[in-house]
Parts: sequence; C-alpha cells; structure tokens
Amino acid sequence: STAHGIILGGYAAFEHNIFTKNLLQLGISYYQPRKYKINGQLNSSTTNTDYTYYYNIGPQQLLAETKFIYQNNHLMPYFNVGLGLGWLIAHKFSTDFPNLTFDDKTKANFSYSLGAGVDYGFSERLRLGVGYRFMYFGNYKTKLGYTTTTTDLGPLKADNLFNNAIVVNITFIQGSFMDDKNE
Repeated sequence: STAHGIILGGYAAFEHNIFTKNLLQLGISYYQPRKYKINGQLNSSTTNTDYTYYYNIGPQQLLAETKFIYQNNHLMPYFNVGLGLGWLIAHKFSTDFPNLTFDDKTKANFSYSLGAGVDYGFSERLRLGVGYRFMYFGNYKTKLGYTTTTTDLGPLKADNLFNNAIVVNITFIQGSFMDDKNE
C-alpha cells in the first residue's frame, strides 16, 4: 500500500568535504507521512458472508541517514540513504461484522529511505532543494479479531507499506564535524 500527501519531518546532520567537490552529511532523521487508510473484505467461514473492514495506519520513521552531495557552483545534486526503525500505529478499526473488534496496535519494523535531488546554494550556509524520496515502512498484521459470538475471522494484514514523495527542503549549514579549530 502507498499513501500520498504531506510528510512532516526533520533532519539534523554534520557536513564534511570528502573530496574537492564532494560533501558528505551524516545525521538523524524523523519522518511522519500521512496516514494510510486500509480497507478490505473478511469472510466468515460459519456464515460464508463477506464483511467490509476499515482502519488507519500512522507510519513513523527514525533513521540514521547519509547524504552524498556533488558541489558544482550553486547547483548541488545529491542522493541520500537512511536506515533505521519504522513504527506502524494502527487505530480506528471499523467493520460491518456485528460486534467485531480489533485492538489498536503499534508494530516496529526495519525501515529505510532512498532519495535523490538537487540543492541550490544561495550562500555557503543556506540551500534550497527539491528531490524525490522513497520510504519503506514494512508490513502490518493484527491479532485475530474477536467478537462475543465467534473468533473464526483471521488477522487483518497490510503488506509492504511505502511512500513516494516529492521533497522540498531548506538547509542551513551550521558547521562541519571535521572543522579544524586551530586555524
């Protein structure tokens, strides 16, 4: 499943020159995309009836991230990679099956992001950029649904939750983690 919309997030990093025109940023990022709205059909084996269900999943990501930047005057193409944890927070379950409930649940998964774009340097310390970001959050599965009369319904699943995003970013460079303090 995929979601579209605004992604809230932030990235704090250190930057260092690694070659004449190459920069490396190392940091921590947190992102919270728009909620996924999941729906589907459940089949009761005792009544052979299909029932519709709905629920929301709110994804979150906390990543160790690196950004590789090629410095070409003011234009700075980049690509970035992030690895870490993603949380899938499921809530607001509803169904037309009588008295069926699922517990709200949070699941942690391995998560990653990949991206590419271009920054424009207005000064040595200020950049504006645009790019693309792919964010992967993993899979989600509930416990068995339960009712007052039956427990023959299986878990609800959402496989391969990810997000494709166009990113607009503002970067303010405070300093480098490798600055020589003796100069």
